[in-house]
Amino acid sequence: HPLLDYCVVDSIYNTIYKTKFSVSRHWILSEHKVNGLYTVPGVSYIEMAGEIGKIHFGCGSWKIQELVFIHPLVVDAQMDKEVHTVIQKHNDYFKFTIASKDKEQWIKHAEGKFTPLKEVEASYFNILEIKRKCNKKKAVQYTYDETDMVDVGPRWNVIEKLQTGDNEVLVHLNLPEKYNHDMNEYFIHPTLMDCAMNAAINLIGKGLYLPWRYKSIEVYSQITKECYSYLRRKERGDANAEVATFDIVVVDNSGKVLIEVTDYTIKKVRNAHQKSEKLVEKTECKNQYRLKRNEEYEEKSYIFEEQGHQNNSKIQEIVNQRKVISEIGGREEYRKIDENIYEDKSNTKFCVKLIGKKNDDYNIVEMEIANIWGKVLGVSVINVYDNFNKIGGNSILAIKLLNEIEAIYPNMVEIADIFTYSTINQFAEMIIKKSRAKNMMGVVKDGDQRLMEILNRLKDGDISIDEGLESI
Repeated sequence: HPLLDYCVVDSIYNTIYKTKFSVSRHWILSEHKVNGLYTVPGVSYIEMAGEIGKIHFGCGSWKIQELVFIHPLVVDAQMDKEVHTVIQKHNDYFKFTIASKDKEQWIKHAEGKFTPLKEVEASYFNILEIKRKCNKKKAVQYTYDETDMVDVGPRWNVIEKLQTGDNEVLVHLNLPEKYNHDMNEYFIHPTLMDCAMNAAINLIGKGLYLPWRYKSIEVYSQITKECYSYLRRKERGDANAEVATFDIVVVDNSGKVLIEVTDYTIKKVRNAHQKSEKLVEKTECKNQYRLKRNEEYEEKSYIFEEQGHQNNSKIQEIVNQRKVISEIGGREEYRKIDENIYEDKSNTKFCVKLIGKKNDDYNIVEMEIANIWGKVLGVSVINVYDNFNKIGGNSILAIKLLNEIEAIYPNMVEIADIFTYSTINQFAEMIIKKSRAKNMMGVVKDGDQRLMEILNRLKDGDISIDEGLESI
């Protein structure tokens, strides 16, 4: 396969595939530059995981869940880059991580979970009905991107027509005929998939948006060289939105559903004209501390092999240099309690002190959310009006935050909410409003059920009409 060279490890628990990505050999690189750098499109990871899934499970359809993009995979024009796709095997699924080595450190680029799907009966979309809803045509040029920060080649010239409606987009895609041979090599063709997922980016607002997370991707059939993508934005449009989330369906010319995507989130890139920093993870270390060094939130990893007093001494040295530890990763044995004190988290219940309100009157939701923020950000005192980004939050931590909140408030929070309601006060208000709305819906449903019971009893002759009216 063009994106998987060969298998280097195949054990009972793990499999590792190795690929040497090259600008000269891989058109996904030579025809795809972001901010002047040859960058592997994120959709390539979907194809790579799918190919491995076919090898391991022999499946023709599959689901990928929680695909998260951690750091862009950038390749130098003059030097190949060795990339490993690491598979953690389980009985009926596998987890995958895509990483590359930079000098002595491994950099994670993406990770997710792959599950084979049983064959299901094909479902169909009414394309004509969608066209009627999306009745505003938008002229498109060579590529889907209107900024000068994404530069793509001729294979990305696949958009035939783009129509918009109310918070929705229908895009007609067609791979140029001279690239038809690509369809023999790719199940999920990278340019078709890239434009199918990102056709609505230039309708959001100014600035560069890049893929951040897929909650779920269900692939039923190979993407066809001519197809349609129907994108629905989950939140109302905001020209300055930090993130935007879409549900997407890709269908062939007959309307047959090929791919369904739930909660595809893109995120605006800050300081896009500057080279992105590397997010480094050193898995063999016992403790890893990320330090926030300046107002631009530049991060650097400090690795400590020792534990106990020796470790605390090194931490103290850094604190004395007026640097603030903002995130703790790896095998955490210490959790930040305040500026200079660390306690063994195994014996300490983490509790955050809320400040900001004059009367110190905080509701239970604010306190619960504050504890989650503190756990994820590694801080013990938070102002209820502090902005998540400004106190050390980032894209990766936002996903951790979402998972923690989901455990307490299931099916109530979207990833975009973390940036839309970016303070504890705003977020708690949003949770309370949604809870009230949910409870009201429950009352209505209960009332409907009660009414049906009365009607059924009337039908069966168990009660009279007068008795039924009294019951209502």
